[in-house]
Amino acid sequence: MENKTLAIDFVLLGFSTNFTINLFLFVLFLLVYVTTVIGNSLIIHIIIINPQLHTPMYFFISKLSFIDLCNSSSAVPKMLMDLLSTHRTISLVACLIQVNILLLMGTTECLLLVLMAYDRCLAICLPLHYRVLMKWSMCHRLIALIWIFSLLLIILPSLLMPVTLCNPNQINHFMCESLAVLHLSCHKNYSKEFAIFLLSFITILLPFTFIVISYVCIIISVLKIHSAGRVKAFSTCTSHLTVVAMYFGTGFLYSAHTVGAAIVLRLLLKGTCHLNLAGPVFGHMGGVFGCLIHPFLTRWLHAGRNLKALVSMRRHTMSRNTVKYFRDIVRRLVR
Repeated sequence: MENKTLAIDFVLLGFSTNFTINLFLFVLFLLVYVTTVIGNSLIIHIIIINPQLHTPMYFFISKLSFIDLCNSSSAVPKMLMDLLSTHRTISLVACLIQVNILLLMGTTECLLLVLMAYDRCLAICLPLHYRVLMKWSMCHRLIALIWIFSLLLIILPSLLMPVTLCNPNQINHFMCESLAVLHLSCHKNYSKEFAIFLLSFITILLPFTFIVISYVCIIISVLKIHSAGRVKAFSTCTSHLTVVAMYFGTGFLYSAHTVGAAIVLRLLLKGTCHLNLAGPVFGHMGGVFGCLIHPFLTRWLHAGRNLKALVSMRRHTMSRNTVKYFRDIVRRLVR
């Protein structure tokens, strides 16, 4: 008989039971996580202390770095501890907090990428009105609006479609991923899984459509510029385009293998489909990319070139200040 008792804690099955494999993954993921934390913290610090970078574009980049820090830190430390442990449990409260933080950060980053595309569109298409349209008060309001909207988008479905979780309490994942947790529902309801699939797909599709429209406007404006200015105008968008391709490409692939997609395939093939589209391999790969690889790569794509210029500028400034400092000491000694 199936055990329908309510679960109060969960067991994360993780990647493997082989200690050698887990040790290798621990070292690899630890290096990536530490590099991600240091890199994002450095980007935020440099943007704050340099007045030249107090512009809307770098303001949004600093917010993206903060989101990546929260995204990685919500799941990776627990994952690293579990890789070296045989006791891989997590409480119900901690699991729900992790699920909501991951969803909140993912939704906020998606909307922030839209906002950055809008910022670039205004800067290139309406350069004379850019400072008026994207003044600091407007930037702060837009950021606040994104956070509020993302929070409502995460909270409302949870209130409208509450889920009770039952034993067996094993989650076939290394973290509390929403669909993996939903599989522990006391009442198997594919309509909820399909609703999550549909909501996530719309959340990805609409922002992606807006970004495409923004870049169509950018391309039309850039083609009107003489050849010398085209490269300079479009170079400010290349890193953002790369991040958009990585983020939304992963998002569409992840949505495609969810249980909702599996349900559609089963209906189309009249039950002859045996593909495990929501299987653990896809879930693990999506989780690793979302929590580790994506935060590791995107910030360097956004700020790598600018960081090099900043570091050289800081060194030049420091060397000038050092020369001035020792010159003042020599003058005092001569006196």
